[in-house]
Amino acid sequence: TSMVTQLSSIVSEAESEVKNIKSNIDEDIKNNMSKFEVGINKKFEELDTEINPIKEGYSEGRILLEKLQKIITKFRNLT
Repeated sequence: TSMVTQLSSIVSEAESEVKNIKSNIDEDIKNNMSKFEVGINKKFEELDTEINPIKEGYSEGRILLEKLQKIITKFRNLT
């Protein structure tokens, strides 16, 4: 039984060590993902800031085209 006790102790120590390593890995992943997520969010904000003027310009251009189409239609109706 002494050998069984020793083996049981070794298994318990190994199990404890695995749990500690797993906990450390989980914590490292959370920390790295948090940094990664912050970086991605920052890039999205920068991209949105750069795209906003383009979107606004597109909307203004679309409105001008619609007005131009109405004017053309009115000129056609005059003839």
